[in-house]
Amino acid sequence: YHVFNFIVHLAAAGLVWALADLLFKITKQFPAQDRVIRELPFIIAVLFLVHPCQTQAVSYITQRFESIATVFYLGTIYFYLRARLSTGRKHKIILGGLSGLFAILGIMTKEVVITVPAMMLSCEWILFPKKDNTRAYIVLAVGGFLVYLLFTKLAHANLGIFLQSIPSLSHDGGVLTPTEYFLTQMRVFLTFLRLLILPIHQNLDYDYPASTGLLDPPLTLVGLCVIGCIIFLIIKLRRPVPLIAFGLAWMLITFSITLAPRSNVIFEHKLYLISFGFFLAVVAALSILVPHRVILTRVFLCLIAVLSFASFQRNKIWK
Repeated sequence: YHVFNFIVHLAAAGLVWALADLLFKITKQFPAQDRVIRELPFIIAVLFLVHPCQTQAVSYITQRFESIATVFYLGTIYFYLRARLSTGRKHKIILGGLSGLFAILGIMTKEVVITVPAMMLSCEWILFPKKDNTRAYIVLAVGGFLVYLLFTKLAHANLGIFLQSIPSLSHDGGVLTPTEYFLTQMRVFLTFLRLLILPIHQNLDYDYPASTGLLDPPLTLVGLCVIGCIIFLIIKLRRPVPLIAFGLAWMLITFSITLAPRSNVIFEHKLYLISFGFFLAVVAALSILVPHRVILTRVFLCLIAVLSFASFQRNKIWK
């Protein structure tokens, strides 16, 4: 079981590398002759591979749900972009068919893949802002509706899940109303950010009381403001720095599925797919903020070494 999960993890990292490389080529944000810049997609893949927040999706056997769904999700977006860039009709059909196949397999694996149409729309809006995308928007709107129908049929669920109150498995005696669950997710988003930036105090089963108001506790409002700031940055940066904007959009879109109420308000394995957007945005930002390429390379090497050691220690606990 563990070998299989690790192979899936390697496949996900490979797709992260391929997708990041494609995104760098599409945006043409950095000079192609810069050797360090050419290696950035690989660095993003390695960071994804070794970050300790990934341990739950890999070492927790049943959470191959998350890692396999991530493989299908990444494949869906990768082949969609390849089809979008292809000039040959046959290539477009083949690549588009592969994207659709990966999406269907992903939906049959885990519910997060229902956000794929929204991710494709963000691709059009951020990565291809100067083109006439009307046809693409129409196709994606129809495709999104079909994805929703397929998901509701497979999951035996509908939009009513957003209106139900459920007992909390993250805090003894708690009952989660739709409003409280939504407000709690604002704090969960902050916890996810903290774990990606500083992966300490990890936990398989959090004791996480619900938020009962914007200021109860105050971090609820902070989380909502942080999400608002990220949306503002996406709008402002999508033309001058599309890689950062797309990375931030990836984080919010893949996080959005957690707004569907469930008894456990937080699980670290949900970071597995979200983390790609974080690494993309952070690596792109550091490559701009640190113009000295030797220093930049050393920074990334230090990060990879520290995160690798942290993952090794975390897996000792899993063992």
